Amino acid sequence: MKGFVYIEAERQCDINEACQGIPGIYVTRVALVPNSEVYHLFSVRNRTPEISEGMWARIKGGNYKGDLAQVVAVNNTRKKVTVKLIPRIDLQALAAKFGGGYSRQKVVVPAPR
Repeated sequence: MKGFVYIEAERQCDINEACQGIPGIYVTRVALVPNSEVYHLFSVRNRTPEISEGMWARIKGGNYKGDLAQVVAVNNTRKKVTVKLIPRIDLQALAAKFGGGYSRQKVVVPAPR
């Protein structure tokens, strides 16, 4: 389970001693795990979906975080994927650079009559 640390020990003081000095581990909720649940905790689950060319994905980090992408190539040996993205174009910056269009700051509003 994500966010939990499981330690096998004979006594409570052994657990406290093992966790002492490790940042991020707080010994506040120590509980005995029933033997029937131990197998489920340590079984490995395959959660990685099969990725293939042409699939759609959502970018999780970086400049394009949250954008939609299309998978172009998959390299399973290096665990790398090449994706195709739509570039983000700042139309207001282009208009200001090349003199086309009007921005709201440059438009003069006539005085009321």
